[in-house]
Amino acid sequence: NTGQTYLLGFSTTEERDELHNRLLQLNLPNLVHHGDQRKEIRSMTQRWQEGHVTNFEYLMHLNKQAGRSFNDLMQYPVLPFILADYTSPTLDLNNPNTFRNLSLPMAIQDPKLKEHFVQRYEMLRR
Repeated sequence: NTGQTYLLGFSTTEERDELHNRLLQLNLPNLVHHGDQRKEIRSMTQRWQEGHVTNFEYLMHLNKQAGRSFNDLMQYPVLPFILADYTSPTLDLNNPNTFRNLSLPMAIQDPKLKEHFVQRYEMLRR
């Protein structure tokens, strides 16, 4: 396993489907079938909850299952913003203020912005 991935482009869907069918016939050992995807995600989620895999490994697994890749900027892996402190010379990982409030969207992390979006929402509801 080299860890390499490849981005393939096809002129037609027929060419794509033909290669797909040929790959399925090869009985590849690491091939993940779509039917196995939910089971694999549940298994990885359980391993993550039990502390057997890191947050990064878990998020990369979910991104891979979603078809995201470093080879395509339109499908680049998604990782959450978790830091709130971008100005301190060193981060205090024991200080809760170092991290953003994950229960709120990025747009309303700042209380002033939250007020703005709530007002706008109320205006649009009318």
